[in-house]
Amino acid sequence: MQDNIYNLVFERSILSSIIFEPVLIEEFGSILHVDDFYLPAHSNIYAAMLTLVQANKPIDEEFIKKELLKINKFDEQVLLELLVANPISNIKPYVDEVLEKSRVRKLLNLSTMMKKILIEEGQTSEDAVAKIEQQLMNLDNESNVYLPVSIDVAIEQFKNMTPPPLIKTGLSAIDNMLCGGIESAQLIHIGGESNVGKTIFTKQILKNIANTYKTLFFSFEMPKWKIARQLASVGFNKQNYFITDSQMMGNDISDVSRMIKRMKRQKNIRFIVIDSKMKLTHNHFKGNNSVEKIADIDAILARLCQELDIVIFMITQLSKEDQRNGTMSGYGSGMSDYEADMKLLLSFVDGPSDKRRKLEVKKNRQDVKYEPVTLTLDSNTLEFMSVHAQEIIYDSNVPFGGTTVNTTYKPKEMPPKSEPIHNDKLEMPKGFL
Repeated sequence: MQDNIYNLVFERSILSSIIFEPVLIEEFGSILHVDDFYLPAHSNIYAAMLTLVQANKPIDEEFIKKELLKINKFDEQVLLELLVANPISNIKPYVDEVLEKSRVRKLLNLSTMMKKILIEEGQTSEDAVAKIEQQLMNLDNESNVYLPVSIDVAIEQFKNMTPPPLIKTGLSAIDNMLCGGIESAQLIHIGGESNVGKTIFTKQILKNIANTYKTLFFSFEMPKWKIARQLASVGFNKQNYFITDSQMMGNDISDVSRMIKRMKRQKNIRFIVIDSKMKLTHNHFKGNNSVEKIADIDAILARLCQELDIVIFMITQLSKEDQRNGTMSGYGSGMSDYEADMKLLLSFVDGPSDKRRKLEVKKNRQDVKYEPVTLTLDSNTLEFMSVHAQEIIYDSNVPFGGTTVNTTYKPKEMPPKSEPIHNDKLEMPKGFL
């Protein structure tokens, strides 16, 4: 019975993780309350943590001890247990479990409350029902689930909101195809066969976007020093370009998810690239099906996009069947594919020796033009150039592409004026693709 109403190990893990990673309280402090902890000593420590946050003081052993001594609630043994416990990388499942146990305890308390109302206080059954209903409503309000609204309310909320600006890729043909740029809160798969230039294409967009927004590159295919060497002599806003690799952090989806949340809070990251999906692991997945595991990775990333209002660009590898048929089901089957808001397919126009590439939209949840665009790879700069003759400029503040504000025509876009990326050979290294 006790296992169903509390989990002290989970409570201890949450508090230990907050001590070692104080920013976690910013993420979960609004949904996890003091009375959600079963052990009174755990409740006291969590209350001390919240007090320290409000006072803008560090959450560490000495400050927690000081706060607890003020109210004569300090338990040295309990605090020591937290300090020697191993912090965990992803506390959300633990928080969810503690919240569930808390709700179970509150529901069980209703039976005690009903007995008191009917027997000890001698109130009517109608009074008892009314008070129980009120308590159930309070529990429902604590669930952090909002009731549905009418479409009239949703439309009014939309009219009063300021939609986030479209994120321009810096390649006019692509921005034109996307009706002005990339909308926020999207998980985008970029796929293509080996050596087609997926990584070159993605890194170029990341560099361009860094001129306007904070960006983050998970470089799991290549160490960061190689990326630094390539970009050392290129002119762009390097302070907006953040990078991590497999030597700096783990490539488990829990580690990636946690890092994205930290960088969003601390640096207000808007655009993220993961290279590549094949490098991600999911050690906390409880199932046995590898396809479902891969799909769950996409589901986690898709939720992050919605929750944090960010764009995640993830490089994927096509299956052999996709390469034969010119389709894009993506690594991980249709279940994984469902979570993507947009799928972009990059392919050779006329074989690997041809410098031209075709970019197609295979799936989307924003307004796009479905005509493919053609890009040409410059072997010297290792960057793509648009070859479209027409450029349409859209108002970036109008959602879903909106209305064309100005239309200009160019005979042909000139190659970008960026300095060549350092490369001993003027060939494309296989590791870049």
